[in-house]
Formats: sequence, structure tokens, C-alpha cells
Amino acid sequence: MCKKTMILDALDGRELEHAPAAVFTQTGTLSQMDACGAAWPEANRDAELMARLALEFPRRYGFPTVKVPFCLTIMPEVMGAVVDYGTRKSQPMIGDSPFRNGYDFTDIPDFPSFEEVSGRGRIGVILDALRIIGRDEEHFRIAGMEDGVELVAQLFGMEDFLMAAMMDEESTAKWVGRSAELLSGYARVLSEEADDVQIVCEAAMDILTPEMFQSFSAPNISKLVGSVRNSYCTLHVCGDTQPILEDLASLGESGLSVETMYDQQFCAETVLRHTRLLGGISPVEHLMFGDPGIVRERARTADELGFSIITPECGVPPETSDANLQALADYLS
Repeated sequence: MCKKTMILDALDGRELEHAPAAVFTQTGTLSQMDACGAAWPEANRDAELMARLALEFPRRYGFPTVKVPFCLTIMPEVMGAVVDYGTRKSQPMIGDSPFRNGYDFTDIPDFPSFEEVSGRGRIGVILDALRIIGRDEEHFRIAGMEDGVELVAQLFGMEDFLMAAMMDEESTAKWVGRSAELLSGYARVLSEEADDVQIVCEAAMDILTPEMFQSFSAPNISKLVGSVRNSYCTLHVCGDTQPILEDLASLGESGLSVETMYDQQFCAETVLRHTRLLGGISPVEHLMFGDPGIVRERARTADELGFSIITPECGVPPETSDANLQALADYLS
């Protein structure tokens, strides 16, 4: 069975002898950049370079997945945010936006429709990169994006967003809802070019209370998931999600990726009642600072616990070694 078929079967809930290994989050490393001649920051804004770096990942290690983009700054930039494109070792980040520095969050603008902004920023770069990758049908293409809470938090800054959420829940919910309408159009277009749309959600209890999750995140995540009609849709959340895990796994997604370091068995038992579970590998503790033996051991443990796909539980650090990524790809050997 080819590796892409194993991913398809896993996301369809078919029983497999062992869970396939893949990466659904950011994949770029310094070693890959050196090997293929495509590096950050240029590979974050040029479709050919982005595709070349993304394709180096399966070429080098044998994974079935290819993921673009390498950051979560596409839609904030479309909304007027200033992007710091970083360096070879750092991903792009938001430096400033029109909604910071004392902007009145109770003044809720009419967000544009996706059709109105589809020609702005790097949207075309991402779609072109997916088309280049799609020339080879051997690969499972993943397109990454953010949810409404993450977008609004980037536009305001997380501290100001949380202050707004506490001071005026109704206005904040309107901001998130309108951003989700814009993002739904983006998700739909991505799903026409990719095999999976991976939505990074700001829902962890490290940031939001369970009440905030129910008010801001849950309904709008469901809206985004529902807009993905031509591909699978997986969710990824960093941080502690145990208090909301049951709800988070029940939003209609094809699979859920969460940090399971708090209790892997609890996460597996809870999520697998509702959807497929992705994860098992800490990107920092195991991939960046561990060794191949540790990576294989953790992957095999996740397989035994019933994880659907063995993946890093956040983006791969750029300094990750080839040996550790190869150990994940070949964890059963």
C-alpha cells in the first residue's frame, strides 16, 4: 500500500495494522533549505521556492505529506498587517497592524468578502505553490490556515484581544464571527487545490477559558470546517485542551491534532470516540532535542495507543536533524 493511500485510509477511519507517520504542520528545516536551494525568508513569498522547499520534505525522508505555507501570516497581511518575514531560522510574524495601538475594538468594521481580497497579499502564492506540488499526484497536499480567533488575535495582539474579550464579549464575538466569514471563503478555495485544509485554532486553555471557547471558537470553527467541501479538514491546537477535548473533537473535522503531553491515553480515548487523532511526537522535546531512538519509541507508543496518524504536535523546528525526521518516517523499522 502506498503511503498516500495509508493517509487517506487513516482519515477515512479504516483499520490499519499500524498508523502512518506524517507531518501536517510546518516542515521546513535548515538542512532541507541547504539541500534544495530554497530557503526562508524568500520561500515564504515565492511560489516556486515555496513548492521546492515543501517538496524537499517527502523527497528527503519519504513522508507522504507536503505542507504549505510555512507560517500563519497570510490572512493578517491581507487585512493590512505588516509582516516581518524573518530569517532562515525564523518564520514570518506580524509586526504591526491597523487594529493595534489603541484601536477601539467596539468599532467593528465590515470585513471584506474573500472574493474582494482574493488578489491581495500572498493568497495567489499559496494557491500557485499548491498547483505546482499537485503536478505529482503521489503526494498528500496540506494547506494551512488559521481560525477566526487566531486571525483577530494577530490583528489586535493577543494581550489586547484577551482584554477586549473580557471587557466586551459581544463585540469580540462579532469580530471573530466576521473574520470567520472571510476565512470560510479562503478555506473553500484552499480545499479546491489541497487534499486537506489544516486549520490552526486558538482554543487552548492556556489562553482561553472554556466559556471563551464556547463563545468565540466553537461556532466559528464549525463554520470553517463546514466550508471545506472538496477535501479533508483537520484541526490543530497547541497547549492544554483537556477541559474542552470532547467538544473540540466534535466539530465535524476529519481529524484533530493536539498536544498530548498532559495525558496521551486520555487524549486518545476521548478524541477517538469522535474523530481521528493526529500526534504523539513533541516537536521540541523529541524532534529537536531528542535522538532517533527516542523518536521511534514515542511514535511506537502513540501507535499502540491507537493514534490514527503519528505526527509532530506542532511545527517542526528549523534546527531539527535529518536523523530524527528520518526516524519518525521509518519508526516501525
